[in-house]
Amino acid sequence: MLRTTKKNLRKEQTNDKRALSAAITLLVFLILLPLSTLGQGDTGWYGPSETNWGFSDASGAFSDGNGYASAEDTAGCDYWDYGFSLEPGVQVVGIEVRLDARHLGKPGALELEVCLTWNGGSNWTAAYSAAVDHGAEQTYILGGPVNEWGRDWNITDFGDSVFGVRITASMSSGRVQLDWVAVRVYYTSVFSMEILSGQQMQFPTITGPGMYNSVNNATLQITSPNSWSLSDVIVWQESTLDGATLPEGFNEDQVAALLTRDYDDAYQVLNGAAGGRGQHTFDVAYRLDLTGDNLRYFLAGNYSLVIRYTSTVND
Repeated sequence: MLRTTKKNLRKEQTNDKRALSAAITLLVFLILLPLSTLGQGDTGWYGPSETNWGFSDASGAFSDGNGYASAEDTAGCDYWDYGFSLEPGVQVVGIEVRLDARHLGKPGALELEVCLTWNGGSNWTAAYSAAVDHGAEQTYILGGPVNEWGRDWNITDFGDSVFGVRITASMSSGRVQLDWVAVRVYYTSVFSMEILSGQQMQFPTITGPGMYNSVNNATLQITSPNSWSLSDVIVWQESTLDGATLPEGFNEDQVAALLTRDYDDAYQVLNGAAGGRGQHTFDVAYRLDLTGDNLRYFLAGNYSLVIRYTSTVND
């Protein structure tokens, strides 16, 4: 009876030592994706739908061939509400203003000066000007595909309530007529990914089998002008044990099989996540399955597991 008790005691002590030696702490480092440029595009020509009526019949310049706005002597007029809808994930690289205009009446010098606002008229860019020839209607384009009018633009700067075009007509004689005041925006499409939280996540200290541990969620934000898909993988050549490289013979495949990812249901697909164009913010939970005897795949120590995302941008 005494021998049996001592035997059981030694067995329990041995189990305790094994559990203690199996204690590990895991950190997961998430690697950010670089920005990847997808190419340049433009909005096409957009006309306004509001004006401050600084010119006579100012609404005549809202669209091509729909009448004329006109002015005599020196006059100014602002045009608003262009209806732009720039997708998140684009970077503005240039702006063009198109003036379809003609100079009638007595010949002389006529100049149209144009500047832009991005905050409802509180501030204006430096002006560009066009000298309008006397006679038939012609098209004059100011700015260009890589001309930002002296500032960096955000997509929010083109809202109907904030973006506007100011035109000042200066002439020595005659009158000016404007058929259309249009704007075209050039942009570069960019896919970007940002980890808003959870760039370094720590598992609870593992003291033995029979546990199912999860880390705090990582919150990801993807901005894309196209549909996209996302997958991730443990990068073993960058992962470490106690700050050093993983030991030879370490079973990477078995450990990888124990780490599962739970993406938000709205984005989760087989082996990753997917979504459409625009901006998306979603969570992914990393879980380490230590049920049963899975702990045997780990050596005792502190692990830093590096996870890298791979994205595919679709047309």
